[in-house]
Amino acid sequence: MPNTSETTDSIPSHPVRSALSPDDELALLRRLLCDDQRAWRSFYERYSRLMYAAITRVTCRFGSLLCQEDVREIYSNLCLQLITGNKRRLRSFDPSRGTTLGAWLALLATHSAYDFLRTRRREPRTETLVGVDALSSEQPDAFRICSAREIVREVEQLFRVSIEFF
Repeated sequence: MPNTSETTDSIPSHPVRSALSPDDELALLRRLLCDDQRAWRSFYERYSRLMYAAITRVTCRFGSLLCQEDVREIYSNLCLQLITGNKRRLRSFDPSRGTTLGAWLALLATHSAYDFLRTRRREPRTETLVGVDALSSEQPDAFRICSAREIVREVEQLFRVSIEFF
């Protein structure tokens, strides 16, 4: 399980704000879609902590497999998903489905964390071998053998050329 102080250090520490009304959420969303810098700042201040918390809720169960850098990567990928493709993901938010923007973002964050875990599970495990540095051999490695053969061929070629020249 990750260190709790390490987990909370990565979560933005701005004050928790009260929930926005549905109309205010739509207004914020419209401003985000128009690339209003203040809206993006407000979005970050209002929802980044929520998204980090949703991601951490999933990843804390896999502390032996993940680190804080992974949590930050999941968060970054989520933010990229929201803005890529002309902000396609942000445009897909539909308040008529009965969910708030915060709940929708938390759901996206949770799904992003699980997607990351599925991707990680598909990757082959790479474990560090202990004592590999202590292993040594008197025999030359394959690279040295090949390079020595190439040098011998080049020297023989130079001798042939020099003999033909003289």
